[in-house]
Amino acid sequence: MTNDDSTVSSEGLTEESMVTVLYSIKVIECKEQTADSLFESLLVVKIPEKEETVPMAAFEGCESLVKVMMPEVKEIRKNAFKDCGNLTILEIGDHTTRILANAFANCRSLITVDIKGKVISLQDFAFGFCSSMTEVTIPGSLLTIGADLFFGCTKLVTVKMPGCNLRHISAGCFRQCKALKKFIVPESVTSIDDLAFAGCIALEDIQIPESVTKIGRRVFKGCVALAEINLPKTVKHLGEGLFHGCTALEAFIVSDEVRGSKLQNSKLHEKMRIQHL
Repeated sequence: MTNDDSTVSSEGLTEESMVTVLYSIKVIECKEQTADSLFESLLVVKIPEKEETVPMAAFEGCESLVKVMMPEVKEIRKNAFKDCGNLTILEIGDHTTRILANAFANCRSLITVDIKGKVISLQDFAFGFCSSMTEVTIPGSLLTIGADLFFGCTKLVTVKMPGCNLRHISAGCFRQCKALKKFIVPESVTSIDDLAFAGCIALEDIQIPESVTKIGRRVFKGCVALAEINLPKTVKHLGEGLFHGCTALEAFIVSDEVRGSKLQNSKLHEKMRIQHL
């Protein structure tokens, strides 16, 4: 189903080469019965303004899809755009509040993602294995993030979190983000959960604010470029194996309150230059 008024031009696509579709969500839901050939040839999709939800798995596996526009969608459901391997342009409107699990998982051509100002929840693995993503902007409205949110985003370098109100960095959130060199934990965060930065092999600088009271298990496992880290005096709990495999780690700054037997008995202890606050 096409609409002449819905034609969209975008970099790298000509008007003649584009298949521009103003889609009814009801048609997409029954694509297996009624629209197989059209679905397989989609390049550009604009969700109609009247539609507030993208259904579960609506465009899953649509390898031809290049651009998506969702001006008034409020909720993007589970697996909605999973495995859209050629999706490069993603326009999330100001109305979106929730992006559910795996919604854009394995969209391996996405490069930048700007999540607009009303999103309050990003669920598990929503952008997992978006292996070309280099930059993401997370709005201050965001309150909760699911596990493994950016797991396997191996080219992710820049994470912008202006006015962030998050309380937790979720388990595995940035796991295997192999290009991430620097990360500033927002001052609203109180805990960094298990494996949050595990496998971030380029991570050299992480700044942890005094709002943080808990750091989970193996948070920095395999961060081989991390040479020094400052653990604020407010941290009361450190998980096991915090620095497992951190072969370059020479020093961490820690108060007497958090030093604890786990750190003293660590195999890395002899290499560390521990300073007391």
